Amino acid sequence: MTIEAQLHTEIHLINQTLAAFAIDAGTRPGWTTVAGTSYIAYGLRTGRSQPIDAVERRLPELSERISAHRGRPTPVRLRRLPLALEVPHPTPQPLDWRAATLRRPRYTMLAGRNYSAQPAADLLVRLDEQPHTLIAGTTGSGKSTLERMLLLSLALNTAPDELSIVLVDMKNSDLAALAALPHVAQFAVLDHDAAAAVRSVEAELRRRIERQINSPKLLLAIDELRELARLPGIVDRLSSILSLGRSLGIHVIAATQHPKAGDIGSVVKANFPLRLVGQVVGARQAEAAADRPGTGAERLPGNGAFLAISGPDTLRIQAYWIDDTAVASLVRAIVDKWPAPVRTGAPAISPPAPPQNPEVAPVRTSAAAPIEFPLPRREPTPEEAAAIRQLRATLPSLNATILAVYGSKSSDTHRWISEALAAPEPEPAPAKIIRIGAR
Repeated sequence: MTIEAQLHTEIHLINQTLAAFAIDAGTRPGWTTVAGTSYIAYGLRTGRSQPIDAVERRLPELSERISAHRGRPTPVRLRRLPLALEVPHPTPQPLDWRAATLRRPRYTMLAGRNYSAQPAADLLVRLDEQPHTLIAGTTGSGKSTLERMLLLSLALNTAPDELSIVLVDMKNSDLAALAALPHVAQFAVLDHDAAAAVRSVEAELRRRIERQINSPKLLLAIDELRELARLPGIVDRLSSILSLGRSLGIHVIAATQHPKAGDIGSVVKANFPLRLVGQVVGARQAEAAADRPGTGAERLPGNGAFLAISGPDTLRIQAYWIDDTAVASLVRAIVDKWPAPVRTGAPAISPPAPPQNPEVAPVRTSAAAPIEFPLPRREPTPEEAAAIRQLRATLPSLNATILAVYGSKSSDTHRWISEALAAPEPEPAPAKIIRIGAR
């Protein structure tokens, strides 16, 4: 079936269903918008005395009939201002990041394609206008892909001496590949390192307040906010960063599957002026994520479908899709573009310095020859892992340990160091029993 035939059939189904429930509303081909290969918006018109809520109550029946026609589950979402019924495209395709214009002014991030605009246009997030961003969505919503695109586009467009990034990824997955960016000063995974990273950002906040400075910009990027918020004292620190940081050049991007205030703290939740809300598990989660009722985020189809909510505006966007291979390629391009940061005065957040002359900085163990760092880019041997555990006890953070052991950061070096630190110490050899006086 062609897309034109599909549209006419579904317009007939919509009008037929609304009429069956005596709802004075309907749609026409001329009111219909096909948003690329992402979704279709069937524009609605209602009679003067017809409440819109009556249409919303019939979304289950509309979804059931369109699903039966397509032969697969098809969510239907009611959009307001302007009124429309949104359904996924019958043959949806990911929105390829290569179709986007990545080069933008500094401090600018690419969020996705805004299909609420006529004509469609990219949605850009500028740190000077939207200092903090909350990304909410369940597994499969495209939340992590969206966060990575925001950070990569920002790093591509902003020099490292104008921007420092602190990454906190307590799952050690979606943001790990970004640890190699020249902008990244800290990359934290383990609980104590994540807490230390937030403390360092708060300390920089206090320093800027004292000295009345607001540059260079500092961005704290968090993947799974609820995991971080469960650590003691973190919610209060984040609240200070969010409420005071916006005028001091300190910004936050946080992603979470669980946006409820009980999970992440009501003060933290109230300080995100921009919310990018994807598919969530129900109306209550949708209301918590959007900080307002009636957005219909629970009926989004996932796979990069988001609502951009800022002030009174709610825009329907499609996030650009970028896979792991493309992320790695873009990271390399950013590394090649920007030299190592050169900062004047006190840096925003500087990475812990590796030991002096790391190539001749052996760590001695009692039972083996000295281990010399940095190591080649490979997994450490058991003996090297033991030396790494000794070295970690003398350094201030996991990030400093990675730099000392390998000389640079990457997702591989982070994984190898984390595994080495988590490995159990070998059992000591049993003591030899010497019996005195035995014959």
